[in-house]
This record gives sequence, structure tokens and C-alpha cells, in this order.
Amino acid sequence: MSGTTEEADYSSLPLRERLTHKVWKARMGAYEDLIKQLEAFDSDGEASDDASVFEWKDIAPLFVKDSNVNAQVKGIECAELWVNVCVNIAKKKSSAGDNAHIKSVVPQDQFASTIATKGITNTKPQAKSHLENLCLNIIEVCEDAETLISALVNAFKTRNPKAASNAVALVNCCLNAFGAKVIDPKWILKGLVSCLSHTNKDIRSEGKRLAVEVHRWIGAAILPSFSDLKPVLLKELEAEWEGETSRAKPSRRVCSAQLKAASREASSNTVTNSNTDGVDGVEEEEAEEERGEVDAYEFAEAVDGLRKISPSFYTEMEEHKWSLRRDALQQALKSLDTVKLSDGDFGDFIRRVARVISSDSNVINVALAVECVCAIAKGLRDRFSQYASLVFDVLLEKLKEKKLSVSTALHKCLPEVFLHMQTDKGVESVVAVLTKSKNPEQLKQIAKFLSVSVSNKKQLIALSDKHTISLAKALSSCLTARDPVVRNSTSDALVALMKGKGVDVVRKGMKDVDQKKVEKIISLSSVSNASLSSKATTTATKRRSKEGRTAAKSTLGSKNGMKRHATPVKTSKRPKTQLIDTNAKGKGKRKVLKKTRGSSIATKATKKSTKGKGTTYSASVAPPSYPEMSQEEADAFVSSIVGEDVITNVNSRLWKEKLAGAESMFNTVTSTAAVDVNAKMSIAFSVFIAKVTRDWKETNFQVKNKYMDTLTHIAGVCIPLPDRFVHMCAPVAAEKLGDIKTNASATSLLDALSCAVGPNDILLLLLERAKMNKSPKVHTECLAYVQHSLNAFGPKVNVKALVDGFHWMLLCANATVRSSAVDTLTVLYTHVGNSLKHIAKFDKQALQDVVDEKFASIVGQTPPSPTLFVRGEDTNKNSRSSDGGDEDVDGNATNKEQEQQQQEQEQ
Repeated sequence: MSGTTEEADYSSLPLRERLTHKVWKARMGAYEDLIKQLEAFDSDGEASDDASVFEWKDIAPLFVKDSNVNAQVKGIECAELWVNVCVNIAKKKSSAGDNAHIKSVVPQDQFASTIATKGITNTKPQAKSHLENLCLNIIEVCEDAETLISALVNAFKTRNPKAASNAVALVNCCLNAFGAKVIDPKWILKGLVSCLSHTNKDIRSEGKRLAVEVHRWIGAAILPSFSDLKPVLLKELEAEWEGETSRAKPSRRVCSAQLKAASREASSNTVTNSNTDGVDGVEEEEAEEERGEVDAYEFAEAVDGLRKISPSFYTEMEEHKWSLRRDALQQALKSLDTVKLSDGDFGDFIRRVARVISSDSNVINVALAVECVCAIAKGLRDRFSQYASLVFDVLLEKLKEKKLSVSTALHKCLPEVFLHMQTDKGVESVVAVLTKSKNPEQLKQIAKFLSVSVSNKKQLIALSDKHTISLAKALSSCLTARDPVVRNSTSDALVALMKGKGVDVVRKGMKDVDQKKVEKIISLSSVSNASLSSKATTTATKRRSKEGRTAAKSTLGSKNGMKRHATPVKTSKRPKTQLIDTNAKGKGKRKVLKKTRGSSIATKATKKSTKGKGTTYSASVAPPSYPEMSQEEADAFVSSIVGEDVITNVNSRLWKEKLAGAESMFNTVTSTAAVDVNAKMSIAFSVFIAKVTRDWKETNFQVKNKYMDTLTHIAGVCIPLPDRFVHMCAPVAAEKLGDIKTNASATSLLDALSCAVGPNDILLLLLERAKMNKSPKVHTECLAYVQHSLNAFGPKVNVKALVDGFHWMLLCANATVRSSAVDTLTVLYTHVGNSLKHIAKFDKQALQDVVDEKFASIVGQTPPSPTLFVRGEDTNKNSRSSDGGDEDVDGNATNKEQEQQQQEQEQ
């Protein structure tokens, strides 16, 4: 013999004894023998053999927790096959009603315990695959996944990172297969938050995949559970969610659902006598699963927001200083702004807030008070009905307010309050205002509010035919209002009522309305119903609003009932004038403005500084006249627009959070209507941004770029742009030109400022700040922008003041700066011509020779046509900018013909 010991033979032992043997090789062989038996049963087993399968139910869970890694893989495979056989038996028995017996045979509790403690520790790929199938089979046969999923979610906290990662992956697999109907996301969300913020990257990555999977099933309802996540993590998840293209559908069903689908298929085949392979039944079930959106309220935990409100709230609300009242309301809103509120006595709080809405003189406080009511209504839902009557009439009365912040808050709050209010009282209040009020703004806003409210299915259920007729009758009285906006808003509300409650019911309340109007409104509602598209409704509404405005203008502009001409005469533009050279020869030339037909501009109008053709530009920038704004006032104003969360992010020390806050601020400002961007808002944002960037000393270039983009948008839409905003932004942009990472944003900001107030002041401010800076890079980039501005706008500058502004750069010790300054003079020469030579005279002969040589090399070159224009100017008058020259040494217009004559004389 070779001296090696022979391995013991355990095949003679009974199978049950081998399955629990202390030697792992004995167990391994037993697993393989049992797998062969189960495979044979699965292929051609009969019902009489069920006992031979069920006899292993007491030890089957032990297969999963085998102490040997290799034997454990085979044990998990054996357990998987055993449960799979039980599933097949359950499918056979389901028609006879014996499925409940099969459920009791599979020990789900023991399987859940062994899988969550031992099964997930095996990292072999074969073990993971068999473990996934085992979990899916257990859920399919037992039809109750809570025990297994809860055990796996508890395993998220295990100290073994690989085991925790496997547990998250198993839950993800089960949810993907069975969906949110079988796997309740409530069981998962509590443990998921800890995975997303785990220190181990594998657990975090698996947690993100699970979060994406949960979002596929419940959508935005997942957000309340992630309220404690860091904004940066939440932003990363939102980026993952954006990639979702369609709603999720389950790939597997539990046994009872399979039986129902089979029965539907059989009944469908019997009725239609056609072979459809059960497609109708499958589609019906899928439609049943997709019906309705998941409500975030179901997944949220109730928060005692009333207890979080400061005890000094009522005292602070009596303060005379508006900012103290604002701070108290902001703190209260932060406490109440949650998905679900727990029960409490909100009566005193709502009464005090209602007083603020009705009597506070500060619109910011009024908007905050309305938001507090809205937060309570959303958090309490049906429990809010006892408080709705305390504030509903006050909200309707406040619809007279035209401020955007207040009206926006009211339109968010009113539908929530009306939904949970006693229907009789709510309709009675609305009808009273519609019939008695003579305020067009209030009538328009109530009609808009009703259009939104009656689109809610729950609100439609609460409205009876009697209520609908009362509302229709009250709205009909507004169809004869003088204001076309009121009439259009009323029509929209009636269309919404017809879509929800039917034409016949609404028509009963429109008996006193002209039949042509009634038919038109009915046709609009029928078009909306036929399209089944909200986009079509919006388009029709906009079209009717435009027609109403056009009709109103025609009526106002007509005389004795006669219609206006189809092509209205434009009266807003200035009368056209022609620039005539009255002295073609000689050095002393003067220019006059010759009136064209219909012109009313006198010749002396050229002396006025209008920043148009033939104008004189100032040699210096006037100091700002717009009043300053305190830091506290600016902070309060910006906070009321962007919200407290954005303010918290922009003040953070983490650059990712600061960037997220800057992007949110930019999105909020760009989504604001242009008519609402006023001078006060521009100053507030410039003051606030200067503070959060520590006077623009922010180190992250992405954050700086986003702030400059925000200011660029404000400069582009604010009319008129206050001069203080220009004085605050232009010097900052000048310094940021020197950084290649912020150069593009700074250039855009300077262009927007130039379009708003003209390039003359901007370039003078730019060169003034450049002189204060010691960086040659800043000097070079500022000169590059001067060249860009001259080519983009044309020479709308005081030439002498401009040259004086960078004259010192021509004498700079840095060669690059000197070269850029000479190039700037060359660009200016292409626009101004030989008149620039009266200014470009230098003491140093070498510099003079360089400049003269540059000028001689570009004689006859035509400057590019303007691509940017000052806001409000007539772009047709800019052709002169490309004709070769229009500024003399005093900033007055010159003529190209004279310049050419001067060149001939010099030659």
C-alpha cells in the first residue's frame, strides 16, 4: 500500500443521518443523493408521493447553514430544489383548495432565519445564484414575504460587509421579481437609509441599486423616507432616477395569482373561442397593477410638528418688527412641512396664522402664513376638516393680492383646504365671493383655483349635482365681466366642471347665458375630452386668451364701433431720421438730423445722450443712484424666493452642497417669470451672492460660474436694470476674466450688462477695475474683452475715455500686456478710422512707430457687423458700425467718406 488512508464510506448510512452528519463529506454526498431524488420526483412525481417530499421539512432549513463552505453551496442548491418541488405540488393542489396545506409545509420562519444569518455569508457565485432562487421560491409558495424580507433587512446592519451587501442584493432581486404588491416597500425603506450612508462602498452601491428599484415601483413616494439623507446623496439618487424610462412590472407571481391568471385565460378562451394564450388575462392584471399612483402618505411616519413649534411663537407674532414675525413663521413652517402630521390641537395656531394672512402688512409674512396652513392641510388630510372653516374665507379674500409670492402660495393652499372642507360650506363661500366681489383680480384667481380643484378626483366625488349647478351659475355671472382675463379664466373653470361632472349638469346653471357662449364652452370641453390630453387643453386655453386680448385691444382702439385695420400701426418706435453730411469737404463738419415724413424729432435731439446712432457717450461713469439694500433685507428676500433648504446648502462648507444650492438658486431664478424680476430682486441677489461667496473669494470655480450665470439671467430680463447692480457685478466679472475656468461665465455676464445699459459704462468700469489689479493675466483678458465688445456692439463708446482707460497698459513692463493693448488700439481703429490718430499719440517714439505700423497694415479693412445690441435700440440703425467709422475724438459721429479723402491727401 502507498501509505495513504482510505476515505470512510458513508453511503451505507441512512439518508437522514447523513444529512445531519458531523463530517462535511458525508453531508455533501447526502445532499447530492437527495438532489437526485427530488429531480426524479419533479420530472414524473405523483400526488401519492408528496409525503416523500414533505418528510424533509424539519431539516431542509439546516441545509442553508452548513458549516463547510463547499458543502453549504450544495446544501443551498438542495434546499432550493426542495422548495421548488413544493411550489410545483402547490400548483397542482391549488385547484383543489389544498394550497394552504402546502404553505404550512414550507417552514418560512426557519428558512428566513438561516438565510439571514448564515446563507448570506457565503460569497461564492453559485451560492448567491441558488440563494436568490431559494428566496423567490419561498415567496412564491408561501405568498407572505414579510418574514423573509424583514429578516434580510435586519441583516443590513450586520458587521460583515459582504454579508450585508448580499442581503441588500437579495432584497433587490425579490422586489424586482414580485413587485411592490407582494414586497411592501415599507419593510425596506427603514433599513435602506442606513445602507446609503454606510462606510463600506459595496454596501452603498448595492443600496443605490435597491433605491433605484424601489423608486421604479413607488416613484416620488420614496422621497419622505429620504428626508434625512445628505443633499449630495439625494442628488446622486435623483440622477439615477432620471434614467428610468418606464414603470416596472413584475416578472413572477405567487401561486394564487397564477391560478387567477389561468382561470381568466380559460374563461377568455371559452367565450371568444380563440387561442389567445392568455394575453387578455395578463394585460388585465398588468393594467390592474399599474392603476393609480402610489401615495407617499402611506409610507411616511407621522411627525408631531405641533410640539416642534417654539413656545414663544405667539409672543413673537405680536412683535412690531416684521423680521421677527418672519423668523417665527419660518421656524413653524419648518416644523410643519412634513408628509404626515400626527394628531394635535391646531385650532389656536390656525386662528393666529389666519390673522397674519388677513392683516399683516408684509407680503413675505403673509406668504409664509399661507404655506403653514397648506403644510397642515397636507399633513392632516381628512383630519383637517375641523379647521378648514377657520381659514377658508380668509384665503378667498386674500386672492385680491397681486404679489407673486402670495398668489403662488394661495393657489397651492386653497385646493388642499377646499378638498378637506365640508362641501356645503366651501361651495357657499365660493359662490358668495363670485357673486358679490367686483375685484377683477379676485374673480380671476378664484376661477383659476376652481379649475384646479375640480380636476381632483376626490373633489369631484364630493361635489354633488346641486353644488355643481350652484358653482356654474355663479361662474356664469363672470362671463360678462369687462376684463377679458376674467372671462377667459371663468371659461376655463366651466370647461373643467363640464369635463368632471358632465355637460348636462353644468348647463343647468347656465340658463341665463347667451346660447352662443354656452355652445362655445361646450365645444371646448368636448375637444378636451376627445383628446384626453392636458396639453391640448392648455393650448386651447392659451389660444382663447390670446384671442380675448386681441379682441379687447381692437375694441379699445376702435371708434364708433368700427374695427381696427388688420395690420395695426406700430407707434412704439421712434420716427426714422437720416444723418446728412452738410459739409462734404473741409475739416470742420457738422451733422444734422433731417426729418423723414412723420418725424417729430428736432435737430437738437442729437445733443441728448440716447446711446443710439449719432450720440455722445459719457467720459466717466456716474455713481450709483439706486438705494443700497441691507444684508438682512437681502437675505430675507432671497430666502422667500429660493427657500430655506437652498440657503442652508449655499452656506455649507462642503463644495458639493454649495454647488447643489447654487444650481437650485439658478433654476429657481430662471423659472421665475420675466415680469417678476424687478430691480429689488436684482439688488437682493447681488448682495446675497456677494455675502455667501465672501466677496467673491469662493475657491470652487463651478460654484462661482453658477452664481455668475444667475446674475447673467437677472441682467438679461430685469427692466430697467438698476445702476447699483451694474456697479456691483461689472468689477467682479472683470477680475474673473483672468481665470480660464470662469472666463466664459464672466464674459456672458459682461455681455448681459452691456446689452442692458450699453457697453460704454461697462468698459469704463472694466478698465478701472483692471488698473486696480496687479495680475498681468487679468490685464490681458480685460483687453481681450474690450476687443470682443467693440466687434460685438460696434464703437458705442467714448473713444477718448476708452483709450485713456488702457493707456497705461501700453507702457506696462509686461510684454504680453503691451501687445494686447496695441491689438486693442488696432481693433478700435478698424471701427473709428483715422480720427483715432488724434488720440493715439505717444511720447515714446518706438511705441508710436509700432502703433502707426499696425494702423497702416489694416487700412481699408471693414469691421465686422454687430452681433449684440443694446436693449431697446433699433437694430436697423446699426449698419453704420460696419461701414468703417463713427466716432471722433470727442465721441461724436464721423463720416467714412471724409476719412478716405484724408487718406488720399496724406498719400
